Amino acid sequence: MSKIFTYQAKIDNADKIYDFLEDSASLFSKIERKLFAAHNKGCDIKKIKSEYITHFGINARHFNSIRINLEGKIASSFAIRDNNIDETKNKITKTVNIISKLKNKLKLTANQANKSHQKRRLLASLKHKLSNLELDKTNNKIRICFGSKKLFNKQFNLEENNYKEHTEWLQDWQKARDNQFYLIGSKDETMGNQNCVATINEDNNSINLRLRVPKNLETKYGKYVLIENVKLNYGKDTIFSALNCNIKRNYLQKKNSKALHGDLFKNYGQAINYRFLKTEKDFKVFITVTKSAPEQESNKLFGSIGVDINANHLAVSEIDNTGNLIKSFNVPLCTYGKSSAQSKALIGDAIKQIVTYAKIKQKPIIVEKLDFKKKKRALKEASPKYARMLSSFSYSLILQMLNSRAFRHGIEVFAVNPAYSSVIGRIKFCRIYKISVHQAAALVIARRFYRYSERLPYCWNNIPDNKGCHVALPKLVKISGKHVWHLWAKVWKNLQAALAVQYQMNRQAKNSIGATGSLIEDIPF
Repeated sequence: MSKIFTYQAKIDNADKIYDFLEDSASLFSKIERKLFAAHNKGCDIKKIKSEYITHFGINARHFNSIRINLEGKIASSFAIRDNNIDETKNKITKTVNIISKLKNKLKLTANQANKSHQKRRLLASLKHKLSNLELDKTNNKIRICFGSKKLFNKQFNLEENNYKEHTEWLQDWQKARDNQFYLIGSKDETMGNQNCVATINEDNNSINLRLRVPKNLETKYGKYVLIENVKLNYGKDTIFSALNCNIKRNYLQKKNSKALHGDLFKNYGQAINYRFLKTEKDFKVFITVTKSAPEQESNKLFGSIGVDINANHLAVSEIDNTGNLIKSFNVPLCTYGKSSAQSKALIGDAIKQIVTYAKIKQKPIIVEKLDFKKKKRALKEASPKYARMLSSFSYSLILQMLNSRAFRHGIEVFAVNPAYSSVIGRIKFCRIYKISVHQAAALVIARRFYRYSERLPYCWNNIPDNKGCHVALPKLVKISGKHVWHLWAKVWKNLQAALAVQYQMNRQAKNSIGATGSLIEDIPF
């Protein structure tokens, strides 16, 4: 088993190197846009390879790097478009329902009339958007804005975006469009990439990169450009292991070694991909390698550790192999109002704590199965505050970093269906173990790994509402021939109704306190 990891390193400032990287990024980006235009015209971009190699002065591997990078963007755009169509349809349905409810009212207030007008405008806009998306899908047409739509639209409001004139915006636009290039590798090439050959320095802390210059730029820079002393602050061992694997292949591939070892060289070698990106301050290189799984530290026979992702914390519950709770705790994690870098740092610290605990206990980590569509809809149905605190970005990043760190430490991560985990945890386990609703949900997630179906409880009283109070529900019994989740769906509806009634009662009580001036302690609950 192996996973793909990408590590970044800074390239020290050197005028000639920076000029070469900028010119290469500009050339590659120009070819990519031309190739995309040809794709939209219906050309098979694989069949025009020789034409582009000759016209733009690049080699075959340069073209393959550009093509594969573009194909990735196109595939991503196809997936995003399908998601956009589904999301737009859901928005249309929701808007139509709101308009229908307002239309059925006998008399509208001024605010309601304005809301109805704005919703009709929104509906027309959504229908126009859906029509365009479906037309593009029918015509198999993809739209990609190289440089980002956000920056493109800034040219229409120059003063608001701190531009004195259009030429200033145009400079930023060109920089954004020509700020990176990609070099793809192969295991049968020199050091895993013939266009960017890496060698390990004697200090065992840095590498040199020898880049093959496109023929279009050879008169200015020569055949090769050497980038020296690229320090590897992250992923040094993994990168060095990949390079040593390629060195071993190169040695075994020689004629004398082949006579002794035959085709043994085929078992060695690893493709290494490089992406060069220009930031505001410098150039960075992103090195992508494949890492083999380390020795496995976790064992499901010992039990498991369930993790439930929430708006401001991660709830963790540890169980033994028979499903009994051993320990529950929360790991604080609130990314609301934080920048991307700050969010990553906070998430990294939280994930480190959980993986370290799992490594000590030698147990796998169980999480809910990722479904971006359902999660996005769930966030929209939740309160605006909750949706802001737990964005889809944070949700996916938490799972991504958890899988990555757990893999490096030999801890298995399994995903299970989280259906009704919160309601099952609230009704069955909160009262028994004296834990929070979220910790109980993590317990259900951990137990589901062992395929516990969670039958209905005997007691339906003292169910916590997660706000310090309790509710009671009507008793349900199992119906033969029906899956137990069918009943849990009914329980969830009953719980929602009970919580809604309790909310209304508390609200009326608070209004009564405000009117009479009496103390809240005087009201019986």
